[in-house]
Amino acid sequence: MNPGTNSIAFLSIAFAIVFCLLVVGAHWDRRDDLRPLSASLSTYFAGSSRSTMFFAYASLAIALLCVSVSIATISDVPYRWLATALCVVSACCLIPIGLTARRLVGDPDVRSQRTITLHRFFALGAFLLIVGAMSAYAAGVATQGLSSSGTMVIVIVTMAAIVNFAVVLGSRPGPTYGLKQKGLTFLVVIWIAIVATQLTLPPAVH
Repeated sequence: MNPGTNSIAFLSIAFAIVFCLLVVGAHWDRRDDLRPLSASLSTYFAGSSRSTMFFAYASLAIALLCVSVSIATISDVPYRWLATALCVVSACCLIPIGLTARRLVGDPDVRSQRTITLHRFFALGAFLLIVGAMSAYAAGVATQGLSSSGTMVIVIVTMAAIVNFAVVLGSRPGPTYGLKQKGLTFLVVIWIAIVATQLTLPPAVH
């Protein structure tokens, strides 16, 4: 295995961890204007945690780009190029989410209708594309058999993400909307870590 591609896989894990730490940091400062269970992640782009969330989403984008490179260069499963392409486009959708998010919470939304529409488009697109990438990769590894524990975990996490995405898509802002959305994001981070780890292990360990 090329040490360079191996390092890229580890970088995806590292940046996924950085994303988690930054999100925790954004939630650490208890704010009266936000309720963690109901507020979506993009809501934290408003106010004092705006810069923290930009760094968080940038870290997640880098993690997705790194794992896409690992899938393309290390993996030999079917549909790997589809999974790679979807990961890359999903990563490109993350920064525009922050750029089109509200800057202040509680005040009237002064964004134009175009900006609001773009924000929803990029947010939905990012989740749809990454769930599609997860599904494509899971389908690819499943064709090689479900005997290994790593493959089973990937398939289970992917199925959970699909169900969670459907739940989020069918939900309206409410007391637990943020929890559902953050749960989906957590599954994405877990998937990145599992795939990157599996790709760095010898084939016999898979």
